[in-house]
Amino acid sequence: RGIERIGKKQQEARLVARQEALRRASEQARAARKVTVGRDHIRGNASAELSLIVYGDFECPYCKNFHLVTNEVLKKFDNEISLVWRNSPLEFHGEAATIEAEAAECAGKIGGNDAFWTITDAIFSNTATNGRGVAKDGNHRAAMAKLATTLDKTAFEKCMDNHEPTATITDDVEDGVKAGIQGTPGVLLRNNRTGETTAL
Repeated sequence: RGIERIGKKQQEARLVARQEALRRASEQARAARKVTVGRDHIRGNASAELSLIVYGDFECPYCKNFHLVTNEVLKKFDNEISLVWRNSPLEFHGEAATIEAEAAECAGKIGGNDAFWTITDAIFSNTATNGRGVAKDGNHRAAMAKLATTLDKTAFEKCMDNHEPTATITDDVEDGVKAGIQGTPGVLLRNNRTGETTAL
C-alpha cells in the first residue's frame, strides 16, 4: 500500500506539472501575432472564427504527417476553422529546409495564396524529410523550380536568387519564439474574434 501511495503521489505530481506547463505555454502563446489576410498563408475560410496556426519545417517528418491531419481537419470543420502556415526551418535540417521555405514564400509572392499551398502540398508529398529534401541529387534549388512549373520562371528564379523571403521567414521564426514554440510542428489554436490563443 505504501508503494501504491508513493506511485499515486508521483502520478499526481506529473499531472500537476503537465497542467502547469500547458498553462504557461498557452499564456506565452498569446504573444503570437494575430492572423492577417495578405501577410499569413491561410487555407480554408480566411474569416473563420478559429485558426490552427502551424509553425513548421518542410523537412520535419512530423510536420509532413501533421500536414495530412490538418487537411482532414479543414474538410471536417469546413468554414469553422482555417489553417495558417508560418515558417520555422530548423537549422539541423540544413539548406533543404531553408530553400523549401524560400520556394514556398516565392510561390506565394508570385502566384498568391493558392500557389503557396500548391507548392506546400507538392513539397510535403515529395520530400524525403530530415534534410534530404525533394532532390535525389542534392540540388534543392532545381527541385523547387520543377515544382513551381505554373509560376513565371524568371520571377521565381529572381526571387530565389535574391533570397527575397528571408525577412518573412525570420519574422515567422521570431514570432514563434515569442509565442513559446520550441519545436516543429508548433501548433496554436487561436480564436480570431477574442484573440484567445491556446498551445496544443
